[in-house]
Amino acid sequence: MRQPLLVPFLEDCRHLLPTPFAIFISLTNQLQPPVRATAGLGYDELRLPNAVRPGDDLYLEAITLEKRESKSMPDCGVVRGQFRLRNQRGDTVLQCIGNGLVARRPDAKAST
Repeated sequence: MRQPLLVPFLEDCRHLLPTPFAIFISLTNQLQPPVRATAGLGYDELRLPNAVRPGDDLYLEAITLEKRESKSMPDCGVVRGQFRLRNQRGDTVLQCIGNGLVARRPDAKAST
């Protein structure tokens, strides 16, 4: 059985009502394997099809759609990924396509 991802700021800020997008950003820090993001390059096709309710367990699914070397920064790469945040019933509460600048491994070969 999948374990829900932890949203640390919810414990400290119970008086705030976090948006699904804020929860999504918090959960991306828990991706495995960890991603060394250098910069966020924006989100496309952001959708919030269902509401997040108090007590919901949330699960983040991330799929890499494409990756390439950065043209201006040879020690970095650009990754495009599809993200879905789902509740315990499997309902999608957030979906988007994200683009990010990430550090490359020192031994990484050129991706084509």
